[in-house]
Amino acid sequence: MPDMDRQELKEAVLNVLKQHDDYENCIKKEALWSTVTGELIIPKRRNDQTRPLRSIIESLQKDGHPICHRSGIYGGFFYSKEHKYVIKQAHRHHKCAMTHLRRKKHLLRINDKEVLKQVELDLKQ
Repeated sequence: MPDMDRQELKEAVLNVLKQHDDYENCIKKEALWSTVTGELIIPKRRNDQTRPLRSIIESLQKDGHPICHRSGIYGGFFYSKEHKYVIKQAHRHHKCAMTHLRRKKHLLRINDKEVLKQVELDLKQ
């Protein structure tokens, strides 16, 4: 972990992302992490090394920053100026959440009504 506190990392990540403000101008998480911290990514430790970055991006999204992700070989993160990409990102999160809820329902062998009740309780927290 670099010699920066979480808030400094968050601000540095945001500053770099704002330079990548288009769907065609994404930055891969490894490049983003290296740019912000100066650390090289070790391929076999990539997910462990970039876990703090993913947490920071989630925090920035919760703060209302339109940070989106493009998948695929040319994919990466970008700070969207266009609302259509924010909508796509929200839809991607929704699909993922629904998949997880369906898995939970089948794993616990509960009905839709019970799943919705649990989700409602979770959202109130």
